[in-house]
Amino acid sequence: MRIKPVLAKALIVIIAVMRSAHAAAPDNGNDSIRRAYVLQVQGDFAGAIAILAPIATSPSAGLSDQQKGMVWNLLGSAYQSTDNFAKAQYCYEKAIAILRRDPPCQTELASAIDNLGSLEESLGHFVDSERLRKRAWRIYATLDNHDGLARVSANLAVIAAQRDDRSAVRSYLAQTVQESQLARDLDDDQIASMNDLQGWLALKDGQPHSALSFFDNAIAHWARLHGSSSCQVATGLVLRAQAYEKGGDFLDALNDLQKAENIFATDLGENSTLYWRAVLHQAILLKREGNER
Repeated sequence: MRIKPVLAKALIVIIAVMRSAHAAAPDNGNDSIRRAYVLQVQGDFAGAIAILAPIATSPSAGLSDQQKGMVWNLLGSAYQSTDNFAKAQYCYEKAIAILRRDPPCQTELASAIDNLGSLEESLGHFVDSERLRKRAWRIYATLDNHDGLARVSANLAVIAAQRDDRSAVRSYLAQTVQESQLARDLDDDQIASMNDLQGWLALKDGQPHSALSFFDNAIAHWARLHGSSSCQVATGLVLRAQAYEKGGDFLDALNDLQKAENIFATDLGENSTLYWRAVLHQAILLKREGNER
């Protein structure tokens, strides 16, 4: 039967595509930027775009270079989350061009470069994504920024997963854990990222029950930060469905996939890439279950 390789590939793609771009939390006195950031964390990407787009294009906004770069970076992340990849790329490149000319803005510059790497990853350009992520890693290293190093290390682990390179995934994951122990503001997204990578490794090692535990933890952290009906939680549901499937629990796998489909349809629409990936995954699972009965 030729379904299993498709499912294995689907897992790797799902991990890559569903990881959101991350922009540094604003701490610069601009209430509009902070409000847009909160909306984005809550999954209201259209609301964030409505605030950020006029600020980004207004010549009279009176923003510093740091604030301008942050606006473009946040706007790019919002566009990427709604599958508007061309606009996302434009925004990230604008952010990088602004931030690179101001040495005190290196943290924001690394974030924008990492996010551009996230976009390249979503487009399947894994070599370019890895190159950008390593560039961001070097900047964070010069700043001794352990939060950024932990995040980028996790992102590099995901790229290694694209190559099905378990050794590299383990190495980057160990690096992620090490940096996380030194980080000051480790958030639920970063903890969830580590859990989903550990779950992926457990699945590859033929340990679906261990994978379930990791994905349960990831879902809990995403739900706490973004809400139980967020796209991040839908990410975890799709991943957990893989673990249920590998353990032979097709009913729970289908239930998770259906929940994920509903969330993606509500938050992103039925034309979104993530919605149709979940639909395809469910169709393949139904076909496989039917063939094995």
